Amino acid sequence: MSRPVRAAYAGGVLVLGAASGLASVAVHDRSWWWLGLAVVAPVATAMAVVAGVLRIAFVAGWSVVLALAVLGRPEGDYAIRSSARGYVLLVAGMVLLVLAVATVPRPVRASP
Repeated sequence: MSRPVRAAYAGGVLVLGAASGLASVAVHDRSWWWLGLAVVAPVATAMAVVAGVLRIAFVAGWSVVLALAVLGRPEGDYAIRSSARGYVLLVAGMVLLVLAVATVPRPVRASP
């Protein structure tokens, strides 16, 4: 696969991750069932994406949206409350980041 095609795939997966992160932030506080969906769906999607650049791109898109939601809004309120559901979503974000970095394949060394 050529480098421009790979970059286009990574960009598309980055946008998919951002859309998934926006959906997770939007529904995580409705009920415990929605929180479960907001946590399990991104993890399952990240594991379904090919390990390496594409998985990192998905998780980066998801994590950036989560980080922007944590920063707060100009009115002074937050999209993620300091409740059990909010903390579960934040911990899930950290787990997703660790999962993406830990599953990056090792570089292949050329044999002499």
